[in-house]
Amino acid sequence: MKSAFFFALTFLFHFCFFISFLGSRMGVLYRFVINFGYLYKDLGYAIAKVKKTVFSVWLCAWLSLSLNDV
Repeated sequence: MKSAFFFALTFLFHFCFFISFLGSRMGVLYRFVINFGYLYKDLGYAIAKVKKTVFSVWLCAWLSLSLNDV
């Protein structure tokens, strides 16, 4: 009876430790995914801004060259 109680207590301790360890690791993983999402979104904004700038420069150059030909 004493060994069954000791086994149950040990099992409960390890189970609680495993759940807390898993919870802390999931928190780290969750924060990593959220931060990666923000980084990806910011990178998308930066690429869109660069594309818009390159297109604007190309359009201005094309218009100036076209107007110089006239």
